[in-house]
Amino acid sequence: AHFMSTICPCICKFDPNADDAIPTEEDLAKTALHKIGNRIASQHLPPLEELDGPQGGRNNNKKSVKLVLNSDELFDWEVHQYTDEKKGKTYRFYYNPKTDESTWQKPTISSSALSPKK
Repeated sequence: AHFMSTICPCICKFDPNADDAIPTEEDLAKTALHKIGNRIASQHLPPLEELDGPQGGRNNNKKSVKLVLNSDELFDWEVHQYTDEKKGKTYRFYYNPKTDESTWQKPTISSSALSPKK
């Protein structure tokens, strides 16, 4: 934007002294951590064989364990995306950085964790 404003200031307005022109140190740290987290999660993809079923969709005979968790364990899981470049499809997978586990199945909370405690 700064380059374009020097060539043609009438088209592109850019103020290098504006507060929102430069990201803060916190913004840069968040972006770096997000990229590192995505890179680590992509190294722990669930088995790709479980992804393709007979109709080209997700396999119904998955080896992935359907995760039933306690309510406090649910927040350990992060949602990430995997793009199959051959098919041009994007799939969602779930990764737990504490245990290095990943699955195509969405983690759910156990019914006993949802029931009121007596």
